[in-house]
Amino acid sequence: MKSFIKDNLPHDVKKLNGVIAALNTPFTKDNRIDTESIEAYVEHAIQNGVSGFLVPAMAAEVNKLSSEERRLIVKTVVKAADKNVPIIGGASAATQKERINYINELEEFGCQGVLVSIPFENEDTYKNLIKEIAQEVSTFLVIQDWDFHGFGIPVNVIVDLFEEIDVFKSLKVEVTPAGKKYSDVLEATDGRLHVSGGWASSQMIEALDRVRDPIISFDHYHKKVADELIQQAFDLMDQL
Repeated sequence: MKSFIKDNLPHDVKKLNGVIAALNTPFTKDNRIDTESIEAYVEHAIQNGVSGFLVPAMAAEVNKLSSEERRLIVKTVVKAADKNVPIIGGASAATQKERINYINELEEFGCQGVLVSIPFENEDTYKNLIKEIAQEVSTFLVIQDWDFHGFGIPVNVIVDLFEEIDVFKSLKVEVTPAGKKYSDVLEATDGRLHVSGGWASSQMIEALDRVRDPIISFDHYHKKVADELIQQAFDLMDQL
């Protein structure tokens, strides 16, 4: 496997090594977005060395949020982060029109990158959708390769898009099996495409083993699970 060559990557993406916080959505007792909790979380995460934020993400139950709620969350995170770390804005939506509208808003709000997740149906349709989106992106584009039961976007499609689209700089891998996908994509792009890992604790070992300086997407739940798994590992070692 060829190594992940960080020096080949654009400046903004180079910063994205470590933990990217994917925020859960806090609500108040009267069912409003709890902006104070978001601000406190962002401050705490930055103080503890987080590399950036992804918002809104699947962990935020983004499909259940209204457009106004999505805007409020992003604006709150951007303001609280105060340019100390990069913000990747989540533009995933059910329709292409909505995705493009969100991309324009996210960049206007000050996000340094945007992420989209589009179900893969066939090569031509997928490529056309991504190319249309890329025309709207003036920062950098992260494609979320999400497939709970399979291998996700074919590697040849990822390579073609990477070679053809200048703003496509990062791939967020959340497929089964993730480890082979990391290796195949890095090999096929000669380490030039930034590869990150999602699903945090369940695929963290694969990411750390195969990708130098990976970014791992964590929300509060995944952090709790990871802490428990690490503690169990130490307990087992003590018994040896």
